[in-house]
Amino acid sequence: MKYVHNILIFAALVAVWPALRAWAADAPTSRDELVKRLTKALKAKEKDAIMGLFDWQGVSQDVKTAQEMMIAMMFEQEVKSVEPSPLPEGYPLKQTRDGVQYRPNIAVVGLIKVTFTEEDNPMRAGFAYGTKSNAFYLATLIEDKAAAAATNAVANPR
Repeated sequence: MKYVHNILIFAALVAVWPALRAWAADAPTSRDELVKRLTKALKAKEKDAIMGLFDWQGVSQDVKTAQEMMIAMMFEQEVKSVEPSPLPEGYPLKQTRDGVQYRPNIAVVGLIKVTFTEEDNPMRAGFAYGTKSNAFYLATLIEDKAAAAATNAVANPR
């Protein structure tokens, strides 16, 4: 029985391997390509294309849902510009929300600033971006387990 189980797992891996390789090979390989894809997806209001530019490893469903909501809000206006910029000195990469500390899920190297055309109420958005495995991705937040453990240890000493 264990032999059959191992064969089924191997067959499943063989079946999905080309898709996994295509997904990894399809990631932008430069900052400029990431900006170009983001610009195109924003202007075409293609949520799935934008979501595909993020690295989702370790990201909770709550954070992913919040990201989807932010993207939906961005579609309410027309894009004026999408421009990369260096990471400003002192830029807060870590955030605390409802007592939980979060950090980027990849090494952040810069920002992509999005400006919208509405003149009465100009809206701006920014995406942190970084690199992972020789590809460029938009970063998102994951729970900082080490910070959470340290906070819990201080709050609940033995």
